Amino acid sequence: MQTGNYCSCPFLTLFFAREQGLIELQMQLEDSFFKIAASTGRPSICFLDRGLLDIPAYLPPKQWQDVLDATGFKEADMAERYLGNFELCLRYYSYRGT
Repeated sequence: MQTGNYCSCPFLTLFFAREQGLIELQMQLEDSFFKIAASTGRPSICFLDRGLLDIPAYLPPKQWQDVLDATGFKEADMAERYLGNFELCLRYYSYRGT
């Protein structure tokens, strides 16, 4: 079982391989959507529900930096992939028939 200190995990190599795989998969998906949009020959906007920089939201800062160091990716390069971002807030209202 993994505790708060991720470095104690005996599968640290697998952890970094998993994170690198997730980053590469995300990049591949994004690139595919961008190519599809470009193939229409019309101005297009791609809205992505998640981006590369959502990953560090689930990791402590030190662990995220270790992932970047281990994979060779740079956060600035990831950020440059996006022209902008926005936050979509959805509200759920429950209707009670009372």
